[in-house]
Amino acid sequence: RLASKADEPLALMDAAAGTGASTFALADAVTAAGAKATILATDISEGMLAVLKDNNTKTPSSVEIGTAVMSLDTLAEQPDNSLDGLLCVFGIMFVGEDQAAKATAAGVAVIITWERIQTNAIMAAAAVDQGLIKPEAEKNFLRNIMQFGDRPFATDFLVGGGFGQEGKGFSFVDVTDEGNKDHFIAVRDILPMSQTNPAIAGAVAPGKYDMEKLEKFLSKFSKPMGEDGESYVPVHGTALLIEATKST
Repeated sequence: RLASKADEPLALMDAAAGTGASTFALADAVTAAGAKATILATDISEGMLAVLKDNNTKTPSSVEIGTAVMSLDTLAEQPDNSLDGLLCVFGIMFVGEDQAAKATAAGVAVIITWERIQTNAIMAAAAVDQGLIKPEAEKNFLRNIMQFGDRPFATDFLVGGGFGQEGKGFSFVDVTDEGNKDHFIAVRDILPMSQTNPAIAGAVAPGKYDMEKLEKFLSKFSKPMGEDGESYVPVHGTALLIEATKST
């Protein structure tokens, strides 16, 4: 939609780009539409962006990809109307509502967020197990992590951002795991995430997970995989795709 109206190269941002899977998909989409663009891929992890740079070997000449180490919190520092479009794949839930609101400064926003995911329920149960939250607070813990996948919350968020109303300014699309199959995440990746991911660490504040206890708790759900027998936790859930376009 943007490409059909663009006389100049589009200014796009891929927020929480990681190692670039979404960035390169966006570049391919721009090229397929016959448009030109500059894409700024941002992430809080310098290491992930280094991998993105290494993999950026086949980008079409019509697309220029730059990188910047940037937390989603700093979206608020982007000038209004400085972006034609913003893409955020599994990143918007890592910041609070106030910081995420700047995502609505773009004319077009495409956001993919969790709707339901098993790992988050496990982390909530682990927080109860360690006494970081009370059992009756478990539902609130999950809502804090999953709030952008909650349709009433997301609706209020988008309406407040100037996207009109559902069906006109924005739409929701369910995204379900292909074939209803489980995917897996290594326990060694979950452990540091529990301390640094704002969506999870913030939900158990002011406490922090005890890593030894958490690893033991996760062993109830994990199973060894691969030649080295490393422990993995199965992940099953659904995602929510939000497409939002402001009227001009």
